[in-house]
Amino acid sequence: MKKKILVIDDETVIRDSIKKILEREGYEVETVANIRDAVDKVAFTDYDLITCDVMIPAIGGFELIDQIKADPTKKNIPILMITGVDKDILDMTRHEADDVITKPFESKELIEKVKKLLTENASVESK
Repeated sequence: MKKKILVIDDETVIRDSIKKILEREGYEVETVANIRDAVDKVAFTDYDLITCDVMIPAIGGFELIDQIKADPTKKNIPILMITGVDKDILDMTRHEADDVITKPFESKELIEKVKKLLTENASVESK
C-alpha cells in the first residue's frame, strides 16, 4: 500500500516539484496551497507524512504544525518543515516539526528525509 503524503506550500512551483519528486518514489501525494484547505484535508484524511512550508499566508506553518501535533488522533503524523527561513533563526524558534529542510533543497535530501521519517514512524507505531 502506497504511503500517503500531504504537501502544503503556497508556492505552486515548489508544491508541484515536491509532488513530482515524491510520486517518482512511489508515494501517493496530495497538495494544498493554503491553511484552510490543509486543515480540512488533515481532518478528514489519514496521512503517513506531511510536508509544510513555514511562510504560508493566514496563520502560518508553525501554527498549523502546532494544531496538528495538539490533536491526539493526528499527533503521530511525521511533519517535515520545508522553509526558506534561515536555519539559525529557525533553530531559535519553538516548533513541533519532526525534521526541517531549508530551501533551496536537493531532491535527494527530500527523499532521504521523507524515508527516514516514515521509517522512524513505522518503528514507533509497531511498539
